[in-house]
Amino acid sequence: MRNRHGADLIEDDDVVFVMFQEGAATLDHAGRLTEVKPGDVVITDNGVPATFTVQTDAQVINLRFKRERLAPHVHCLDQVLRATTIPASAPLEFLRHYALSLGREGALATVELRQAVSGHIHDLAALAMGTTRDALVSARDGGLRAARFLAIQDDILRNIADIALTADAVAARHGISPRHMRVLFEAENTSLSDFVSAERLRRAHRLLVDARLANQSIKVIAADCGFRDPSHFNQMFPRRYGMTPSDARAKAREL
Repeated sequence: MRNRHGADLIEDDDVVFVMFQEGAATLDHAGRLTEVKPGDVVITDNGVPATFTVQTDAQVINLRFKRERLAPHVHCLDQVLRATTIPASAPLEFLRHYALSLGREGALATVELRQAVSGHIHDLAALAMGTTRDALVSARDGGLRAARFLAIQDDILRNIADIALTADAVAARHGISPRHMRVLFEAENTSLSDFVSAERLRRAHRLLVDARLANQSIKVIAADCGFRDPSHFNQMFPRRYGMTPSDARAKAREL
């Protein structure tokens, strides 16, 4: 594929991130050739002619920013643009993960959510490019905090069935202290234990009403969702769903 952005197509000087998930390409941007490989992130000026030549099957994330909004938060933006590629960094990986999360149901459901997401993405982009001193604290408290919290949530969801899931283990995987992680949850008016319990119960409900698992015992389903004690599960489930696990399964069969 050849994607040409010629002088006849230039309408603005927006800043564009092209994050290569898979595939290889060559970028000709302002006469400079850059070889792009999987995992690379290139940054282009929409006000300059450029051509992307993609030699393989590829998967990319494109993020486009208004220069006037981004520039005040980035140290020497024009110099960053001349570099073409953005070095790997934690903020860049958070940005990649955050962008991929936007396909989730409800992620952009309201105006308030869309505004928050836009702010977080700008914060992360500024951190990845080199934020100004004045914008650093705001970006860390905004986009970086939101992206880190999202990454922790995803980690927990991937390991939700592990009965040995602990705050210490999750915090260690993300290079933060358990106390820092508790603060992140408190800022969202919840706690790690409440989040884990709610997600385990949600998973259990989904499995209980699945007709393909009709012969699976409730005890086994509870264990598969990370509940050590079946009696504890049987107490918590009605508090959440207003019925026992057996009733939830029976009701699903009636539908």
